[in-house]
Amino acid sequence: MKYKLQAMNNLSKAKERKFISGMNRRYKLLFSHPRSRAGKDDWVSLHYQFTPNIPANVAEEAQTAAQLEGIVSQETQLKLLSIVDDVQAEIDRIEEDKEVDSSVVERQMFSNNGVAVNDEPEVLEET
Repeated sequence: MKYKLQAMNNLSKAKERKFISGMNRRYKLLFSHPRSRAGKDDWVSLHYQFTPNIPANVAEEAQTAAQLEGIVSQETQLKLLSIVDDVQAEIDRIEEDKEVDSSVVERQMFSNNGVAVNDEPEVLEET
């Protein structure tokens, strides 16, 4: 997918450079004004962050992450997924879900102080 979008990526990088140049000229002019509260050279310390809006192929990412199971750590697997913002928080949620699932299973299996409940339905005799 990235290979297909490489030409467009090059265009966006060129536009970013031009935009940064224009913003630097604008802030240099504003900060050099005598009534400006900012220092004359404070425009140099400004940093711009551009976030491209590139669609992610989530199915391919998930497939790659699934294929890496057992080869790399769970943290590395989750880093590959673009839909996961905070990897450590996601790992914590997975562990909580496992704990909840195991407690639900235990509750269903054991109902009377640890004695297993027979899952067969009761048959009532008619008289």
